[in-house]
Amino acid sequence: MPEAYSDDHVELLEILKREERASVGYESDQIYNDQINAFKRYIGENYGDEQPGRSSVHDRTVFETIEWLRPDLERVFVAGGSAATIEPWAPDTSEEAEDASDYLNHLFTEEMDGGKIVDTLAFDGLLQKRGVGAVYWRAAELGEPGVTQGDQFVIEHLQSQGAEILGVEPNPENPEMATIHYQMVIKQANPEVKCIAQEDFRIASRTVDLKRPRYCGHVERHMKSDLKAMDEFDTPEIHALIDEYGMSNDESAEIDERRQQRFWDEDEMYHQEPNASDETEEVRLYREYIYHDKDEDGYAELLEVFRLDGVVLSCEPVDDNPYFSWTPIPIPHRWFGLSVYDIAHDIQKVKTTLLRGALDSVYLSVAPRQIANKNVNLSDLLTVRPGAIVRTNSTNPVGQDVMPLVTPDMSGSAIQMMEMVDQQAERRTGVNRNAQGMDPDALNKTATGIKLMQNAASIRKEQIARNLGRGLEMMFRKVYRLVVKMTDGPRSIHAGKGEFKQYDPSQWPPEAKIKVHVGNGSGDRESQLGQLQMILGMQREMVANYGLDNPIVTINELHNTVEDMMRVMGQRSADSYFNDPAKIKQENPGVLEKMMAPKPDPKQQAEQQKMQMEQQKLQMDMQADQAKAQQQAQLDQAKMQQQAAADQMKVQQDAQNRQMEMELKREQMAMEMELKREQLIAELQLKREQMAAELELKRELGHASVNGSANGAATSGVHVGGEPG
Repeated sequence: MPEAYSDDHVELLEILKREERASVGYESDQIYNDQINAFKRYIGENYGDEQPGRSSVHDRTVFETIEWLRPDLERVFVAGGSAATIEPWAPDTSEEAEDASDYLNHLFTEEMDGGKIVDTLAFDGLLQKRGVGAVYWRAAELGEPGVTQGDQFVIEHLQSQGAEILGVEPNPENPEMATIHYQMVIKQANPEVKCIAQEDFRIASRTVDLKRPRYCGHVERHMKSDLKAMDEFDTPEIHALIDEYGMSNDESAEIDERRQQRFWDEDEMYHQEPNASDETEEVRLYREYIYHDKDEDGYAELLEVFRLDGVVLSCEPVDDNPYFSWTPIPIPHRWFGLSVYDIAHDIQKVKTTLLRGALDSVYLSVAPRQIANKNVNLSDLLTVRPGAIVRTNSTNPVGQDVMPLVTPDMSGSAIQMMEMVDQQAERRTGVNRNAQGMDPDALNKTATGIKLMQNAASIRKEQIARNLGRGLEMMFRKVYRLVVKMTDGPRSIHAGKGEFKQYDPSQWPPEAKIKVHVGNGSGDRESQLGQLQMILGMQREMVANYGLDNPIVTINELHNTVEDMMRVMGQRSADSYFNDPAKIKQENPGVLEKMMAPKPDPKQQAEQQKMQMEQQKLQMDMQADQAKAQQQAQLDQAKMQQQAAADQMKVQQDAQNRQMEMELKREQMAMEMELKREQLIAELQLKREQMAAELELKRELGHASVNGSANGAATSGVHVGGEPG
């Protein structure tokens, strides 16, 4: 008979079923109904009070609040790539603790998809009061076994390629060679984190936390063939139990309305979908942890139990349960806190009512109701469209048979009231419109007022982030324990820039103090950068005053500040921009020693600088006077040269002037002489002409006298020019 049928397991099975039925949030209690309604309000499902012909729109306050919080929460824990910090566990273990922190953060961000884990946990907690996850050890994924011949070098080469050595058989003929049985490791063994839906999680009622719950567990869903292939259940006896007790996908297997509500738009199709074969049927596996006195020694041990609905498959004692959880607004001494739905669903209902009323008021003002008597064709009256005709059976004026029932538009009052309700929602949830990007109304407000409102909103969001950080601390502690317990040797991970670094978790202590730092009112990214820049400024001032070898701020602290600034900016590491001083010290210690060489006393250095400045000033003054004297001498010499040149030019000009005057006088005298000569010639010519004229006149007169004498003239002779000749 299989072990699952023992009397002890039968009793244990009944206890487990009773605990499941009595667990908090199971089936029909208030928390169960709240989680169903929360999903309805998140997806905007109808309330059920909608009326035909009236507005049926929905406000989405729950959805908007959750979706504004989710990216902020994910950015806080994932953006910098350093979510967890392990504190040193003993003196001189700071370097080992830093290595352990880097290794855990690498697993979280690279191997586990930490962003998805944080986002899913945040969503579950914000909507359904609690976000729950579990940490398991995932075995290595191996390839096909292989056999080869080789020596120790071949064995080391196979191990470097990620192979697992299954066995080595010496070769009697050649002692240096051996037959090596190996199996390639496709995927290394690592911790695995799974987020668990609330409808699948079980915990004993009146439980406060996960430290020592009397009962807790969850439901896993597997294909029947996958369940049989698991190492824990890979036996013919358990296969037979799975075939007999495995519950298929029928209506009785899906009685939890929370799961039906999660798949509200595909649930009916899911039940109607036929399975391809029996081996692909979905089987519900219960993984539960309960304190039970199995060995009857008077003390209850924590047992890990795998069961189906009617049979226990395995039962083993364990040290701890694998679960971690968080709640957005915790209530002390209680498992479930408050979700966004709990604090905002009434606001969403009020805003939905106001929004519907405002729209109805607008509809009635645009298309008002009509008052009509029996003479009006009611069919025509009920047809509301532009240009529609309304017929009447009377000859009365139209205003006597039908008239509009005027309804005032009250949408403005409803919208004003919605604004007041929005302010109430902002105070409750911490999600402020002024912290949601570029809000148009915020442009007309002062920067200081907006900053105060943003800080007030960020306080509530940071409180929610700190609560999520406590849940992640629990997760990191469980991951750390598994890593230390299950890792059997050094691991090599990529450290950036093509370099790999080895870590050996097996050398770390089994317990360590892990912190997830969220910040203490640090504000947005710009504020954090401003604070880090202020710290960097103080560090630089300290280094400037006391040098890099001072015991308060060294080059390591400066590098830490720069690295924090890079992480706030969203960079995983500062290695791409700044070299690590520890690495430089290891590779080239002389460089750092030269940088950190003792510097002279600042006061003495200041006096020396002052004396040097005064000496330089004196030298500069002397050089200036000398340059001034040289410049003056050059100016005087240039002035003398200019004067001499001017005098020479004057002498030359005077000589030229005198020569020009002499030439002018010479030319004037020549002209005068020429003029006198021409005048003399003209006078002589004139005299000649006068003399010729006189001679001619005399000749004519003499000729006339002769002619008169000859003609016997009786007149006396005329005498001209004196006495007759």
